[in-house]
Formats: sequence, structure tokens, C-alpha cells
Amino acid sequence: MKKYKEYILSDDDTILLDILTTNSELILPDSVTKIAKNDYTLINLKSLICPNVINIDARTFDSSMLEYISLPLITEIKDYTFNNCIDLKSINIPNVEIIYNRAFFDCHSLEYIETPHLRIVYNSSFYNCHSLKYINAPLLSNIGYMALCCCKNLYYIKSELNNEQIINSFTKSDYETYLMNNRDYKLKDYV
Repeated sequence: MKKYKEYILSDDDTILLDILTTNSELILPDSVTKIAKNDYTLINLKSLICPNVINIDARTFDSSMLEYISLPLITEIKDYTFNNCIDLKSINIPNVEIIYNRAFFDCHSLEYIETPHLRIVYNSSFYNCHSLKYINAPLLSNIGYMALCCCKNLYYIKSELNNEQIINSFTKSDYETYLMNNRDYKLKDYV
């Protein structure tokens, strides 16, 4: 283990083991390809840039104070990775193909998901993401039960999902709200 001013890395500098910085922003070195689970809830980190990270342990940022994270090479978001990150507003995940159970559960501030390679979203992945407005995932063809439950501001989903899949990803009242939001959105396009 090697201790640096802003973080602790594995001996070969490829695994982030802990974050030490008191700054609000951190850019990981190019050598880091994995982020290990730790208690990141007590740090003041708001923005994290991970240029070469390809693996993050499940529950890694559970309840952290992150507002933004960039993970351009990651292909899957594991269970509970960003669970209860109530301040997480924006995430850069252009290569994500799979989002597992409750990955963004209770991310109240998350506004959008835009990832061209996303194919599968598991159960409750975006449950209670109040601020989520749109999902742009043109290859998304499988979505889990209650994945969009309580996403009361969601108005647009670009995907390959059929109506039955979308309906099953909401509660009945959430789906009705989505239909109203979607109708209002479409009306704005034509006015």
C-alpha cells in the first residue's frame, strides 16, 4: 500500500484504497483501474474524475457526498454502488452496458442518464430518483421491476423498451405521472 497526499493506492498503483484529500475535487491518476469499497461518506469530495477505472466494488460510494463522477471506461455499475448519494446530480458513464440492483437507489438529485451502450437495468436501479428527468439509452432493451419507481419527474425514455416493460418498471401511479409528463413534453415540442 502506498500513501500519497490525496489518496492511498495499492503497491502497484492500480487500486484506489482510500481517499485522503480534503479538496472537493479529485482526479485519479491514469494508473488507477479499480476503486475498492471503503467508507467514503465522511469525506467532502464532490467531484471525482476516474479516467481509466474499469472496475468499482459494489456499495463503493454508498451514501457519499458526491455530486459528479466521471467513469468513461466502466461497463457495469454494481449493486448499491451509488445508493443513497442524495447529492449526485450528474454522472458520465458513456460505456456502461449494465446497471445492477439499486445502483442509484435514492439518488434524489440525479437529473439524467445518457449512455449509448446501456442494455440492461436491474430491479430498483433508479428507485426514488426524484429529479430524474430523462434517460437516453437507445440500446436499453431490458429493465427490472420497479427500476423507475418514484421517479416523479421523469418525462422521456429513449430506448428499445416496449410499453409493458416500461409499465413494470413503475408503480401504477408513477406510470400515470410519467404519461402526463411525457404528454406535456411532447406538447412543448409542437407548440
